[in-house]
Amino acid sequence: MNKFSFISLLVLFCNTSVAQDKNIDPIFSKHVITDVVPITLITNNPNVEEENFENYITWIIPKWNEIHELYANQITLAALREKSQIPPGAVLVSKVYKPLTKYGEYVMKGGKYVKGGFIRKDVMEKQLKWGDAVSPDFRTGNWNYASFKSNVGNEQIKVQQEQCISCHLSRKEEDYLFSKKELTEYISREKDSIVYSDSIKNIP
Repeated sequence: MNKFSFISLLVLFCNTSVAQDKNIDPIFSKHVITDVVPITLITNNPNVEEENFENYITWIIPKWNEIHELYANQITLAALREKSQIPPGAVLVSKVYKPLTKYGEYVMKGGKYVKGGFIRKDVMEKQLKWGDAVSPDFRTGNWNYASFKSNVGNEQIKVQQEQCISCHLSRKEEDYLFSKKELTEYISREKDSIVYSDSIKNIP
C-alpha cells in the first residue's frame, strides 16, 4: 500500500469514527477531522524515570476513578523558574493508574493513595509549528497529544485528537494546561523541599 492510500484510509477511518461518536463536542461536527488535526505527531513515549522528569503533583480523580502522576521535563521547569513562556521542547506526562480499593474505600498508606494497576500514559508535547497542522479555531498553541499503552513502549492507544483539543481549549489562559497552577506552585516551593502528597482533582 502506498503512502497516499494509507493516509486516505486513515482519514476515512477517522471521519467514520467521529460521525459515530455521540460524545464528540458538537462544535466539531461541522469540520472534517483532517481540518482539526491530521495525525498524531508524537511518536516517542518518554521514560520519565530515565529522562530527568520531575513528578510535580499526583491527583486522584474520583470522576474517572483514576490516579494521575504528573511529570514535567526540564525544559518546562526551567522556563517556569525564569517566569518565561513554556517553549518548544516542553513535555508533560500523566501516568494513569487505577486506585487500589478495599471494601469500596481507597487504600491509603502514609497519607497517600495506593496505586493499583497501570492504565496508560498520556503525553502532551510542544514543538515549533505543530499548531500549523490544526485548524485555527481549534489550535491549542503548538501542543499535541498522545496516549501510550505501556510505561515504556511506543504503541499508542487510538485516541481521537479532537477530544483532547476540545478539553484543553478551555485552558487557553493557562497555556492550555490543566495543571499550570500546580506547576507554578511546585517551582516556587522547590527550595523549601516541600513534597506534595496526593490531592483530589475534580475535572469539570
